[in-house]
Amino acid sequence: MIKNIRTFIVELEDCTQEGVSTDISTEEDLIYFENETGLKLPPDYKEFCKIIGTANLGGFIEIFTPSFKMSEMFVNLIQENLGTQIEDGETNDLDLDFVTELLNFTFIFGRTGNAEHIVWDLRTYRKSDQSYDIYLIPAHDIENVYLIGRDFNIFLQEFCFGTSAFELLPSFRQPEQIYQAYSRFQDSLKDSRK
Repeated sequence: MIKNIRTFIVELEDCTQEGVSTDISTEEDLIYFENETGLKLPPDYKEFCKIIGTANLGGFIEIFTPSFKMSEMFVNLIQENLGTQIEDGETNDLDLDFVTELLNFTFIFGRTGNAEHIVWDLRTYRKSDQSYDIYLIPAHDIENVYLIGRDFNIFLQEFCFGTSAFELLPSFRQPEQIYQAYSRFQDSLKDSRK
């Protein structure tokens, strides 16, 4: 069952270890970011940034408060790695047009412990849900780009703390840490309710 984002974040905040979250955003910070970049942030992501901030979830997935400079730095790194893969002839199955276009319209808002970046495809914004498609892009294995969702709240609950990572990604992208993070989160919820 998908919980209301605020309910889920409050539960997450109650279970978050001290020192795990930082850089909590104010409403003014988020408005300033949107005005400066022209990027519309999904409402659930903004709630997360105002309550939790930048956070390491389960020791494996890190969600960042919005930083255009950091996103740009990571996109440049991925583009450099893509260039190296092309030069080395390691792009057999790669849809170069799709990946190149995606990287030109990407905003990175998270990463995994396996150097995979969690991004929004900025071309896919819709007013109806105020969101973007969410992709997982490995920094060094760009042939494997995965569409992992759209809704930030569902992404948190089902990908970060649920089982959709196991359903959406091949086995070599399914780190045991994701399962362990989910188990620790569920245990923390049970303990906090006692």
